[in-house]
Amino acid sequence: MPAPSPGCPRGERRTLDFETESKEGKAPAGWDRDDLYPPTGGDGYEVALDRENAHSGRTAGRIRSVTESKASFGTLTQSVTPEGFRGGKARLSGWLKTKDVKSGFAGLWLRIDGRGRTLGFDNMHDRGPRGTTEWTRYEVELDVPREAHAIAFGALLMGDGTVLVDDLVLEPLPAAGGS
Repeated sequence: MPAPSPGCPRGERRTLDFETESKEGKAPAGWDRDDLYPPTGGDGYEVALDRENAHSGRTAGRIRSVTESKASFGTLTQSVTPEGFRGGKARLSGWLKTKDVKSGFAGLWLRIDGRGRTLGFDNMHDRGPRGTTEWTRYEVELDVPREAHAIAFGALLMGDGTVLVDDLVLEPLPAAGGS
């Protein structure tokens, strides 16, 4: 199994956009599969580019429920090595816009993985947007311990409706009280 793609050198940011379609044409490039984690998508969800409602640029990413199931979720997923993050924090920020999210929520998600266990996780389940909303900036932030093995992240939709995502940024931050 291949390693995650490289992380960020200390002090740099990784900007993640939705301007390029994957070779298969089914999802935004770079978001179409991940060798360490479950693939982008999810049973009952369509992941695609949205060329009509971008926050900036020409396109946004879109996750849309295509079934009546309220118990499942769809995701956009990527992972990086924790180089440049260890001993500090990781922050994922970006813009979300929702339509008809009634039975669940939308959100950004961030997970810090050790070898064989999760060291930190946040999917905005208690504060993610619901209903129909305009473009709003959100962020999630987690500590990245020295024993971290990978950082997985993306956007998700739990339940019904549609979420658009754009202008994501993954960046390392110093630890609280650090420099």
